[in-house]
Amino acid sequence: DYAGVNASDISEYLDGFNPGIDWVDQMFRSGITQDYKLVFSKGREDVQTYISGNYMKHEGVIEKSSYERYAAKANIKASMNKWIDVTVNLNGSRGIGKGIGELEMSGYNPLWIAFNSSPTMVMKDETGNYNNDPYGTIQNNAYGIVADSKNERISDVFGGYLDVRFNIAKGLTFTTSNGIDYYNNTSYGFSPKAVSISHNNNSMGNSNVQRVMIQSSNNLTYSNTWNEKHNLTATGVWEATKSEIRNMAITGSSLQTESVGWWDVKNASTRDASNGYSDWSLLSGVGRVIYSFDNRYMFTGTLRADGSSRFTNEKWGYFPSVAVAWTATNESFMKNLRDVVSNLKLRA
Repeated sequence: DYAGVNASDISEYLDGFNPGIDWVDQMFRSGITQDYKLVFSKGREDVQTYISGNYMKHEGVIEKSSYERYAAKANIKASMNKWIDVTVNLNGSRGIGKGIGELEMSGYNPLWIAFNSSPTMVMKDETGNYNNDPYGTIQNNAYGIVADSKNERISDVFGGYLDVRFNIAKGLTFTTSNGIDYYNNTSYGFSPKAVSISHNNNSMGNSNVQRVMIQSSNNLTYSNTWNEKHNLTATGVWEATKSEIRNMAITGSSLQTESVGWWDVKNASTRDASNGYSDWSLLSGVGRVIYSFDNRYMFTGTLRADGSSRFTNEKWGYFPSVAVAWTATNESFMKNLRDVVSNLKLRA
């Protein structure tokens, strides 16, 4: 009796006919990473440019796992003339992952299964199906999961940003900042009969998630000082944000032909599908006036309005505020105390 296992069940292992399985050596390998980057940069007083391209490939330490990424970036900042400045930032990448992507904190984790599987078992039976350990774990064969179950994930990411500043007149500027964030992830999966415990069921699945967010922020600001004592700053901001998410998924089991993998859901005897959509939008406007006299007295008035599709009854909310401040340390009677009190300000 060997830890509850009859000697007859592992006789081939005891006799040397079955070399057994070193699960650590079976599941792991040496990882290899390649990383290449090409950069072009050039700058002068009115234009600065940075462009780069990157390729990375990583062969993971777990068998049959890999990840590739292609990425590009462009940053351009230019002063077209005295009254307009432009900034452009672009980032794009595609990532392709194959094999095991995430390791669950559960009994379905192939590493957990491997480390709980007997080293005396045989990897495959006479027909080429993967054996499972009936003593240490009742899950699918750990190596079969990583070696013969096919998984692929493709992720596309793009971010774009455009900022334009107009110097309209002395003290008057208008800035518009606009950005887009795009994310698209597609996943594929296929598990053959040879991996399942019963050896009579297989499955496939496809899923996709797409997210797009667009934002525009516009700022008009006037700032000026008169007679070295009166300072006025007036700002108007209008901002709009829109977000949209789409998702869909299909699954199938009992495929009649395994050669098509995950590509033909009609090949499955049992099928299921789901999809979803959500979006929201936000509009915001802010007006603010700041007046200060002689760096001693300050008045601030603000009105903010927010409109959101997530609000249930009233779609708009209004938030006014008024503030005053007195910088006492700038008064003449505090002149002799500034070495002791450097900054004393009262706000209300």
